[in-house]
Amino acid sequence: MSDRGWILNPAAIAAAKACILIVQEELGVKLRLSHPQFIELLNEYCELTASAKLETAYLNLMSFAEAKNKESKVRRKSTVLQPSTKTSNSDRVTFKGKSYLRYDQSGREFQGLYRGGARYA
Repeated sequence: MSDRGWILNPAAIAAAKACILIVQEELGVKLRLSHPQFIELLNEYCELTASAKLETAYLNLMSFAEAKNKESKVRRKSTVLQPSTKTSNSDRVTFKGKSYLRYDQSGREFQGLYRGGARYA
């Protein structure tokens, strides 16, 4: 997430700290609020643990950032489609006149371009 305007809200910082504590308790990982991909890492940890407590804290945090970020839903590993070994026209997306793979090697879906490169989430 490139826009971190939500971080100026004290309630959002409190929600982020709650997420950090839950991640540290459940995974033993010390996540820092200053990490450039803080929101994305939280989303991945929600997928990894399938913890209701972490998911609730994450969604609470996303209520502050959802105007800035459209990825406020927690994705589950079971719902992420895996890429096929063959690439056909249905496995590709046309974006701004160029063709891109719909899913990358790790199963993440094409979300657009960032600085000229394909972005998958």
